[in-house]
Amino acid sequence: MPKATFFNLSEDKQERIMMAAVEEFSKYDYNEVTVSKIVKEAGIPKGSFYQYFEDKFDLFYHIIQKVGEMKKKYFLPALDNMNNNTFFESLGLMYKAGVQFAIENPKEANIGSLLLKNSDKTLQNKVYGDMTGQVNDFFGPFIQTAIDKGELRDDIDVSFLSYIFGQFNMVFADYFFNIKGGSDINAYVKDIDVMLELFKNGVAKKS
Repeated sequence: MPKATFFNLSEDKQERIMMAAVEEFSKYDYNEVTVSKIVKEAGIPKGSFYQYFEDKFDLFYHIIQKVGEMKKKYFLPALDNMNNNTFFESLGLMYKAGVQFAIENPKEANIGSLLLKNSDKTLQNKVYGDMTGQVNDFFGPFIQTAIDKGELRDDIDVSFLSYIFGQFNMVFADYFFNIKGGSDINAYVKDIDVMLELFKNGVAKKS
């Protein structure tokens, strides 16, 4: 969490620092980013950085939280209409909202992709360990509603499934954009529909 001195800065200066950090973290692996690079990009003295943040991770985690808040706004329409849609229709809308987020916010989306690829498991645990509760708060009620409606099995561990769906959203976006090299939203939607069919019916060949 940034120090109070950061929030006491003008909005323009806060935004300049955040934009500089997003620029660096979206281009390079976390371990390759340095405070020196960030402050140079932001045009502030290095000493000032430690008046605003405890360290590099403090800033990085703040960005991850902000990105999560941005993505949640894209998901809200699907959640608001989940009583009118089936579980898998709503899930599809959320995943499609995720790709829309990535198209409109490529730098922020790439920060998440780079984190997933990072081999530093300690870093991933620090970020995702702290975020697990937030993911459960987001997906949990959605999954519980589907169970109550009889759309999902009632023996499902809601916390586990929340984590799976939260992680899969990021992994799938990374697969489409960085491994498959896709940019066509229609192709992405088609892939999402295939994925949802696998969720519903599994991968075993029907006898």
